[in-house]
Amino acid sequence: MWERATGSGSREFLILFAMQRVIDFLDSCIYKCSALRDGDSMPTTETIRPEDVVVGLLAEVRQKMGSERFEADPVSMHTRFFEWRDKAEFSKLFDLFVFDNRDYFPYSETLDRVLDGLQLAGYLERTNPRGTYYVITPALESLFEQNVKSRFGGPQLQALEALAGRFVEGIKTVPLSPAK
Repeated sequence: MWERATGSGSREFLILFAMQRVIDFLDSCIYKCSALRDGDSMPTTETIRPEDVVVGLLAEVRQKMGSERFEADPVSMHTRFFEWRDKAEFSKLFDLFVFDNRDYFPYSETLDRVLDGLQLAGYLERTNPRGTYYVITPALESLFEQNVKSRFGGPQLQALEALAGRFVEGIKTVPLSPAK
């Protein structure tokens, strides 16, 4: 009866929506706990979420570094993000990234969730047959400029730009295609 009243798939949507709300709540709790643990007062500005960091980083990679594609290799991606998290100049950007390093490479469900979400929303594409590369769309750049960039302060934007350079060095990228 539920299927007839709401249509197929509605139940799955409601479950996914509820799960996302729980994840968002837990993310905010982790952020607040990490701020208190570090001796900071409760945050009063808008929280920089993992999604914001990845969107900002990929927008910088496309805009400033001139790369439109990057290798979708989880070992390389998760390992680099784990390494960057421990660098003093980037550590505040990665406060909400949680890693499990009990396996042969550090894995972040947070990073996986962000990349999957950006792909589902159309900001990242895997247009190649085997899905070995992500394509950073121009829409992701617009998203950063219009909605996300204002959440970052000057030092954080500088850190994102430096991080984009590290991204290009540590993860295989492909330059922008020439305009047709």
